[in-house]
Formats: sequence, C-alpha cells, structure tokens
Amino acid sequence: MHSLNIFLDRKSRSINIALSGILLAICLICVILLILLFLCPQAFQLDSLVHPDSSAINPAVVVGLISTVFTASTSALITRAVEHSL
Repeated sequence: MHSLNIFLDRKSRSINIALSGILLAICLICVILLILLFLCPQAFQLDSLVHPDSSAINPAVVVGLISTVFTASTSALITRAVEHSL
C-alpha cells in the first residue's frame, strides 16, 4: 500500500490528465452517437431503431442509455475541473 501511495504522489498530475482525457473522450463519443442516432439511425444497423414497432430494443431505451452515460461523464468531468480549480 505504501508503494501505491508513493506512485500516486509522483504521478498524480499524469493520472489526472489521463482521467480527464478519458472522460472527455467518453463525452465526445456519446455526443457523436446521439447525433448519429437522430440523423442516421441506419448507421447502428439495428432494425428496431429503423422500425420502432419491432420487439427488440426501443429507440427510447437507446437514447436513455446514451444520455445517462453522457450525463454521468459530463458530471464527473465538471466535478474534476471544479475540484482542481479550488
């Protein structure tokens, strides 16, 4: 445990930059997926998105899941940014 603390103390800036970059990438991917979902649902190659009457995944479920991931990653990114600015 002691060696982990030493590693985290020495590499804390790099770890923070990496985590912020990962969260930013997740946000961008979610935005791109949401835009694609509304502009071209055929890109996902799911029949239920093109024909909502299908019994598979509903478009509302897909939008809800992507929106939830986007909200969580945006919230975490903002929290990290505010925490580091204090």
